[in-house]
Amino acid sequence: MINGSVEISNVRTYGICQFCQCVGTTFEDGRVIKNCIFGGMAEYKYNNNISDRYADSINNEIYAFDMQGLGDGLIFTGNHVSDYNDNIKAFRLISNNGGVVSGNILNSDALVEKSKGVLFTGNHLEYGSQLSIRNATVTASNNFFWRGKSPAIQVSRSYWPVTHQSSAVTLEIGGYPWTENKPELLQL
Repeated sequence: MINGSVEISNVRTYGICQFCQCVGTTFEDGRVIKNCIFGGMAEYKYNNNISDRYADSINNEIYAFDMQGLGDGLIFTGNHVSDYNDNIKAFRLISNNGGVVSGNILNSDALVEKSKGVLFTGNHLEYGSQLSIRNATVTASNNFFWRGKSPAIQVSRSYWPVTHQSSAVTLEIGGYPWTENKPELLQL
């Protein structure tokens, strides 16, 4: 668990179910995670007994890179989640005020929620991975999405107080292969 401004770079992992989890109880500027590889999670694919301490208490989801809590100036770049896994998602960003998510290879789903001023650019989402945007302001540009069973980008409103914003997304389509009778790129 990480609490405070931190830079993590050039770290390789294998066979663990979570790379990092930033706690959401403090204001933390300047988180930087770059050039890291998270691999070997395929062994957890059929294991339904993953430790509860890693799982989200509401959705029972685990994210390899789980970044929650207020803060400005996030940089998440050049990282690689190397195995696809239904039980472990790639990336979650909650309650961030300005950040760049760029040049990553994410082989599982990504989520940006309750955040403002997030630039999601130049990423490669494989194996039908989905980018979910919930109550966030995001500019998504020049990303490459593999086709999957569901839309590549899902924009929705989560169930939290109406005093917060709805999603505002600027989308520049780039690198999305079209195939007849497949899901749409965007679901609103």
